[in-house]
Amino acid sequence: MPHVSKHQLTPHQLDELDRYLYTLLRDTGSRTRLNVMRELLTDTEKIMIAKRIGVLYLLSRNCSLYEVSELLNVSASTVKRIRCARDAGAFRHAAAWAHAQTPEGKLEESLKKLIRLVMTGHTRSLAKIIDEM
Repeated sequence: MPHVSKHQLTPHQLDELDRYLYTLLRDTGSRTRLNVMRELLTDTEKIMIAKRIGVLYLLSRNCSLYEVSELLNVSASTVKRIRCARDAGAFRHAAAWAHAQTPEGKLEESLKKLIRLVMTGHTRSLAKIIDEM
């Protein structure tokens, strides 16, 4: 369990730190971002984030609470809490990203691209468009 300081920050300080973090995530290249995250996150924090993403991914594959719990070695109550939060609209972007990593999500995205092609009447060759997918 990571240590959280008992010293509270002001709302202004929290806003500034959030803005700074989002600037790092948004305005840096992927290599720099990856290196900074490797330096800053502890092994425990990496595992915590990876497990949350894993829960969302497995839920998007319609795995049961029990299956997710067993596969990721997390409690069923943790899986249930994440599932309920996701169903209530939390983790919207993370859940969409996790779904996009599934075979179903990849197929869905390919089909959307093909439908857009048909509907927009692009003149590019089908072979070139498929290569871009």
